[in-house]
Amino acid sequence: MRRREFVALVSGAAVWPVVGHTQQAGGVRRVGVLISGSPPDPMTGLLRRHLRDLGYAEGQNIGFEVRYAMDQSERAAELARELVSLNVDIIVAHFTPAAIAAKEATRTIPI
Repeated sequence: MRRREFVALVSGAAVWPVVGHTQQAGGVRRVGVLISGSPPDPMTGLLRRHLRDLGYAEGQNIGFEVRYAMDQSERAAELARELVSLNVDIIVAHFTPAAIAAKEATRTIPI
């Protein structure tokens, strides 16, 4: 398994219990995805595919808010705050700068 596929699989596995738990409340759950790099990034496609394999259908019971920081840490902080303001149910951060920005932006939304 390639590194990116492994990371996406682990990310999907990490998101699944939280999204599954919040799913019980009903409605479409929103996943904020914060990526340190630039599009196209295969992680978002892999994450969507793995969640689809787990029974999540985009637009029916899950939605994605994807943001790219374009390798700019100050942009990552701004985008993390934007995802928090959108009140996403969980944030998936790809690479360390995105994870740090998300951690600094919220103490209540799981990352």
